[in-house]
Formats: sequence, C-alpha cells, structure tokens
Amino acid sequence: MVRQMETDGQGVPLEIYCFTRTTVWAEYERIQGDVFDYLLAVLPEFGLGLYQQPSGADMRVGLAGKRGIATEHSRPAL
Repeated sequence: MVRQMETDGQGVPLEIYCFTRTTVWAEYERIQGDVFDYLLAVLPEFGLGLYQQPSGADMRVGLAGKRGIATEHSRPAL
C-alpha cells in the first residue's frame, strides 16, 4: 500500500506499507531490500528521482572534503 503525503518544498513524500507472511527477521529484511531495490530501479522509467535531505553530518563531511580536511569518514583505513 502506498500513501502520498502532503507536498512540501522537497517533493511528494510517500509512505510505503508492506506486509509479509514470514516472521523471520532476516527474510523480512531481504524482502524489504528487494522492494526498495525495485522501486529505486524503476524511478527513472517514470522521470522521477529520489531525494533525501542531508543531515548535519553529511554537510560536515562534504564541506571537509572540499577543503581537503580529513575526517573520520574520509580517512583511508589503516
């Protein structure tokens, strides 16, 4: 079941309700991943795109990268 929420400045938010017959958590997670993989794959077919508002952490990492500053997210693993 899909519910369109009220339009805001970023687009039309959707709520997606899915039900499964299984109660095994790993199977549920796999099914949920498959549903979202499919949705993401077909968005371009309808001329649609996905948007997620960046968090403060996203902005700090992005700005640090532009300034050449190493952060815990941008440092190479030892």
